[in-house]
Amino acid sequence: MSNLNEYHLRRWSLLVRMRDDFTCHVCGKKSKTNSQAHHIYPKSIYPHKALKLNNGATVCEEHHQPLVHIKVTSWRKWTDFFKRPLMRKANREFNEVNQYKVERIRT
Repeated sequence: MSNLNEYHLRRWSLLVRMRDDFTCHVCGKKSKTNSQAHHIYPKSIYPHKALKLNNGATVCEEHHQPLVHIKVTSWRKWTDFFKRPLMRKANREFNEVNQYKVERIRT
C-alpha cells in the first residue's frame, strides 16, 4: 500500500459501517449519521492494517471517543471484544469480496 490518504480511509470507513449495517458493536444503536468506523488495531501502531476491513468495527459517536483514549491494558480487552463478531462467516465473506474497493486508487 503506497500512502494512507483520506480517500482510502473514507472508503474503508464506509465499507466497515456498511458491513456492520451501521450498528454500534458496543450498544447496538443503529444510525447512518452517528456511526463511525473504529480501527481495532490502531493505525498509528499498525499502519499495515489500517485499510484492512477486518481491522474495523462500527461504533456510535458516543462510544468511539472513549475507545480512542483507553489505556493499553484495556485496549487489548477491547481488541478481543471486537474481533469476535468479525470472525462470523458473513463478515469474513464481505471483507474478502470488498477489500479491493478500499485499496483501488482513485483515477
